[in-house]
Amino acid sequence: MHCKMIREILIASLMVIIHGMEGAVDVCLSYGICNCSHPPPVFRVLNPSFFKEIICEDPGVPMNGYKANAKLVYHLNDAVYFHCNDGYTMNGSILNFCTQSGEWAHPVPVCGGPTCSK
Repeated sequence: MHCKMIREILIASLMVIIHGMEGAVDVCLSYGICNCSHPPPVFRVLNPSFFKEIICEDPGVPMNGYKANAKLVYHLNDAVYFHCNDGYTMNGSILNFCTQSGEWAHPVPVCGGPTCSK
């Protein structure tokens, strides 16, 4: 029973690490092969908030513009790209991403204009 649990914990821990979440679990990778004659390894949680799902609210859309990569739910490191409608100029960042704090890295840009062509 311990061997199965160790493998599941190790696989789950590696999946969390592979998916880009940082600094959470102290995993001893030397237990790649389970040895049932030894006690299971101890997994120490360094940061309990690591396991909390991080969600950012919809960042909104610039007036006279639109966003690409729209989703219903935005998680840590999800990105959106903003664009302005034809004839409008962007003031702000074209790229925004959901941060560890559950906030967006940048405010929604402003699409100013329309620009006049002479």
